[in-house]
Amino acid sequence: MMHVLVALADAAPKLTAPEVPVGGGISPQGIILDAVVFILGVLILGGLLVYIGKRIFAAEKD
Repeated sequence: MMHVLVALADAAPKLTAPEVPVGGGISPQGIILDAVVFILGVLILGGLLVYIGKRIFAAEKD
């Protein structure tokens, strides 16, 4: 477990402060960071939508 945390700590600066490529395009680190943020956003917002939908449309039977 400690090796995973050390590897993550070593990779963090590369993901949070990507270097600009010579050609001026988007760096691979920037693409990875954007993809991770997008996936987390979809999961969080999707989960919130499902939760609200269940609360609204789940009819209680009395």
